[in-house]
Amino acid sequence: MVMIKKRGFVIVSPEEIGKRRSIPEFIADKPKIMEFHKKRIELAKAIVEHEKKTGKIVFKSKSEIHSVRWNPQYASASERFSVIRTLVDNGYEVRVLSPKDPALKKRFEKFIGKATEFGAKELETEEKDPRLLSYVRDSETKIGKTVFVSPEATDDILKRTGNTSQRVISRAGEGGKIVDGGKFAIASGDMTEKEIQQVEKETGKKVYKIPTAIEPVELKLWPKQTIATYLAEMLHVDMYVNVIPQRNIMLVEDAYLRQNKKQIEAIAKKEGLKIVATDPKEFRMRPTNFLRLPDGKMLFNKAPKTIEKLKKAGVKDEDFIVNERKVEFNPEYGGGSIRCFTLSSR
Repeated sequence: MVMIKKRGFVIVSPEEIGKRRSIPEFIADKPKIMEFHKKRIELAKAIVEHEKKTGKIVFKSKSEIHSVRWNPQYASASERFSVIRTLVDNGYEVRVLSPKDPALKKRFEKFIGKATEFGAKELETEEKDPRLLSYVRDSETKIGKTVFVSPEATDDILKRTGNTSQRVISRAGEGGKIVDGGKFAIASGDMTEKEIQQVEKETGKKVYKIPTAIEPVELKLWPKQTIATYLAEMLHVDMYVNVIPQRNIMLVEDAYLRQNKKQIEAIAKKEGLKIVATDPKEFRMRPTNFLRLPDGKMLFNKAPKTIEKLKKAGVKDEDFIVNERKVEFNPEYGGGSIRCFTLSSR
């Protein structure tokens, strides 16, 4: 085995692994996922309640009956395991969140046990909110030299890795709402002017507020059976925009760029950035939701078409660490992609 010098901490959120269930059951059981998933959760709960009352689950085909054996929790967990393996294989120290609370620990113990088999180590936390345990990016994020901690968080996770940066309690701590562009930052359209000004004051960076995204969301009984589609507002900016500072590139989700071209081009012109659109066929993977690693590299989803576009724009092979498999389930069912369930010590 080739020994690789350790490159810094990466924190990965655990997933619950339990009984087999349908997608509506899986979604309905997720406590307070995100604002834009309220409608999805309401529909899912209504379906589950209907099934309990009638004792019947309606399938359209034999293949859908067969899919009752499919467990969405395992699909979600397996993607996170792939991220852990990719990071460990590339020399990063991975810490999987491990709640001290006995009841919460029991909910996540199967995942944590398997994660340690793949080379991760446990990082104990006092956090008691299952949502923040499952999506650590919602608890805090680092912009420049400042760590912003969500008011909802009950623990300072980065501090447990030895991070001594200045702390600020702010809604910007819900990390999906803001991305660090190097000399500037980009924030979600639902952040207030007061919140934006606070980030600018604490970091010394110009913060650009861009519109939230409106996109179609599907509710499925099983992977191939969609029962409802509706439009939802996406409040997390990292699902459709991110920046690669060392190459002066802004990566933007294809449909969002077409809808908000003037605003994006204005930022790019002001900051001297080249705009690259994601490949529309890779939308489900959310390529903009990459993780900036402690050494400046990117942990990127296995999205070859978007990666090729970035390379043509000037991103080098050495800038990427590509995940061993596609991450699609987590972004499609409300959990975001790689950046949403990870946190880097950089």
